[in-house]
Amino acid sequence: MCHEHLGCCCKSHKEPPNYLLRNVIIFLGVILTLLFILLGTKGSQGSSGVISEHPELVGCIIGEAVGEGYIGMKGVAFVYRNRLAKGMDLGCKALERKDLEAFVEKEGNIVKAEALKILYDVFVLKTEDITEGATHYANLNEEVPYWVPYMTKTVDIGNHTYFKE
Repeated sequence: MCHEHLGCCCKSHKEPPNYLLRNVIIFLGVILTLLFILLGTKGSQGSSGVISEHPELVGCIIGEAVGEGYIGMKGVAFVYRNRLAKGMDLGCKALERKDLEAFVEKEGNIVKAEALKILYDVFVLKTEDITEGATHYANLNEEVPYWVPYMTKTVDIGNHTYFKE
C-alpha cells in the first residue's frame, strides 16, 4: 500500500525523489549567485567585484576546507576576506596543487554551489565573521606553522584553528 502522504518512495509514482528537487533548488541558487557576481561592481571590498576579481576563491575554499563541511569552508572564506581587506594575498596553499582543478571537479556541483553560496554570504552580504577577524588558519593536528607563536588564537572550527595578528 502506498503512503503518498508520508513521502512515498515506490516506483509507481511519477513525482521526482526529494534529492532531485534539492539539486534543482541548489542549481537555481548557483545561477542566481552567478548573476549577482557577474553583475556586481568591481573594486570595492566586500562587493561581488572581489569575487569576480578572484575566481580562484572557489577552488581555494574547496581545496582547503571541503573536508570541514559548510561551516569550515565558510571560516576559510572569512580568512580570505580579512586578508584581502588588509591588502594581503590570499595565502591559499591549495593553489599550489597541480590537480586542484580536477579535485574541484571531482567534488561535484553541489560542493561548488555551496562554495559559491559561501562567497556570496561572506563577500556580498557581509555576514558576521565567525572567525573573529582571523587572517590565518591551520590544522594543528598536521603541522604547526612557524607563525603560530606570533599570532593570537581566535576560534576553532572543525580541525582548523584560526588566528589574527
